Amino acid sequence: MKILITGGSGFIGTNLVDFLISKGYEVINLSNSAPKKREHLKFWKNCDLTDLNELNKIIFEFKPECVVHLAAKTDIRYKNIFDYSANIVMTKNILEIVKATPSVKRLIITSTQLVHRPGHLPESDDDYEPLNAYAMSKVECEKLVKQSKLECCWVIIRPTYIWGPWYPDFRYPIWKLIKSGLYFFPGGNAGTRCYGYVGNTVRQIEKLITLPDEKVNKRVLYIGDGHIKTIDWINAFSLAITGKKVKVMPEIVAKISAKVGDSLSKFGIPFILNSHRLNNLLEDYYVPLKPTFDLIGEPEITLEQGVIETVKWLKEKNLI
Repeated sequence: MKILITGGSGFIGTNLVDFLISKGYEVINLSNSAPKKREHLKFWKNCDLTDLNELNKIIFEFKPECVVHLAAKTDIRYKNIFDYSANIVMTKNILEIVKATPSVKRLIITSTQLVHRPGHLPESDDDYEPLNAYAMSKVECEKLVKQSKLECCWVIIRPTYIWGPWYPDFRYPIWKLIKSGLYFFPGGNAGTRCYGYVGNTVRQIEKLITLPDEKVNKRVLYIGDGHIKTIDWINAFSLAITGKKVKVMPEIVAKISAKVGDSLSKFGIPFILNSHRLNNLLEDYYVPLKPTFDLIGEPEITLEQGVIETVKWLKEKNLI
């Protein structure tokens, strides 16, 4: 099968290109960024996905049977949806070209779990309560797909907290602090949320590419491995790196440290903790995963296996 991936130079995209070529698929990666892996250069075409004519030319020549749209501006620091207008334009372009390309039999559009705030499970696929401006742009993208009247089979995926090799936030010094024994988990009441090892994520996407139309068409599915406490996820790394679990600081100390981090960030000074990160560590965030597991089965790779692979990558990149 010929598969076109947008954003194949990103975190999930790099892993997806790796996995699909290992399975024998013919793959092309459209991105305005060069691949992270030199071996992927031969699959890459430099493309501005907001340029309809440029995109149309490449897709017309390649004639993909499936399109996996991963490309997006994902930095959540901006406050206005207009700062994420590229996400909406790219989705519009993909939909327009897929409609005009008979070879495309399936389209997978990537959204985010953030289209619904934590607190309670969404009651339907159209139950939106976006967490930030980035999530607002993804709500608009989902609506475009649902209103598009595409003749081909389409699926919307909402990735949860996906992690693993090539994850950009792994550049933060948490791993070095864990290795040196200087990391303290902030507070004793860790939140529960859905984590997903990227090795499982790309397997889930591949299954959504190959399942019969009647099982996946017009579905909206969360992508992840299951719900665990944040401290259990961090401890899995700590045990792999040091053989010990992390220490825990009193919650009041954590809150004061987060305020210090907030103040420093105003002056462009990086700090390992701020209010946003603290909230992510302590807040519960449940998503409806059962429909995904009912359709494509349980994750194949365990937390421990994923951690081993990721720690190996961290060492190769001198991040620990």
